[in-house]
Amino acid sequence: MGKLKGSTLILISMGCALVFGLVVNIMANCYGFKQEYLVLEKFVIAPIGDVFLKLLLVAIIPVVFLAIAGGIMELGQDKDKLKRVSIKAAIYYFLTTLFAVIIGVGLAYLIRPGATTHSTVHLALTHTIQPVSMIDTLVGMFPKNIFASLSEGNMLQIMVFAIIFGIAIVIMGGKESDRIRELVHYFTSVMIEMIKIIMKFAPIGVFCLLVKAIATQGYSTIIGLALYIITILIGLALQFVLVYAPILIFTVKMNPFTFIKSIGEVAAVAFATSSSKATLPISMEVTEKKFGVTRNMVRFLIPLGASINMNGAAIMQGVGIIFISQIYNVDLSFPMLCTIIFTAIFTSAGAAGVPSGATIMLTSILLMAGIPAEGIALIMGVDRIVDMCRTVVNISGDIVCAVAVASSEGAITKTYEESKQLAV
Repeated sequence: MGKLKGSTLILISMGCALVFGLVVNIMANCYGFKQEYLVLEKFVIAPIGDVFLKLLLVAIIPVVFLAIAGGIMELGQDKDKLKRVSIKAAIYYFLTTLFAVIIGVGLAYLIRPGATTHSTVHLALTHTIQPVSMIDTLVGMFPKNIFASLSEGNMLQIMVFAIIFGIAIVIMGGKESDRIRELVHYFTSVMIEMIKIIMKFAPIGVFCLLVKAIATQGYSTIIGLALYIITILIGLALQFVLVYAPILIFTVKMNPFTFIKSIGEVAAVAFATSSSKATLPISMEVTEKKFGVTRNMVRFLIPLGASINMNGAAIMQGVGIIFISQIYNVDLSFPMLCTIIFTAIFTSAGAAGVPSGATIMLTSILLMAGIPAEGIALIMGVDRIVDMCRTVVNISGDIVCAVAVASSEGAITKTYEESKQLAV
């Protein structure tokens, strides 16, 4: 067992939790085993699950802050040479991620994967979640005391502060800026290592959190999970059809089907490793050799995209937040939905380099929306399944961006353009 990967152990623990939770649910309903289970839950299952969740949450806030601030600092390193390319790439990343979140949220409301699962927790939540206006949401984005925002876990205010902080460091420039960027890099590495340590206990934590959910909800949880996976897969397909394909056709005059064929090797590696970073070398090679993007553009855009362009993760977060809110019967107001969409754009970018990063980052949005964070256990249990697919969409988006931006800058090799292999 010690040789099994963490994701494999989580899948095994999920299977055990499904079986154990269903057995407990049947025995409680048919044989009056409910009181005995509640004692076990109170003194063993719930405490272990809560400890795991708290450890996970304590690392999220600094990771989000450091990832966003660090990403902005990296983006602004070479202001003179890459300013125009950076702006184009940033616009591309923002808009494609925005569409990804909207696709995820829209599909989740259409398919309603969480509606098959019911929870009694919503009775308590109904009185604590108050509707807010759009103006209040916009004003509330800006912190007046960052330490209060950190202690309260106000993710939107933390992200706004991180953005301003990162921009200020870029404008400052000089050796001081380089030192701060190095410090941010080191602290980010430390926090990621901390999350890796915590994630070693994920199989136990997921087991306890998932048993607690299934034992009280039964078969409806399994049906909801299946619909959750299907919803994400549909969203990933729509991201390519509705977002990537039009970009390829109208900005590069490229055949989307030929594009898919050309990135087959990259997609296979991304699917197998579930890591945009691990796929970087082959992504860069394919972008340069098969799509003719100049080497300097490839070296800037592909690593940058692998760090902050996470459209697949954004889709998962859009579906995930609505899925869990439906499980707990939490009605999200329009201003809250807008806040969630805005937050997901940045948390998906901050997920890079973190094990199960997109799923872990989702806890910050749950906290912001006032939804029980233990609902993350359901998603973590099937994360490996969707992670493989969303990574393919992530790296596809990186290559589409590199080709589109390079084409607009005339950074496609002449030989490649003359071949017209990918012309529509």
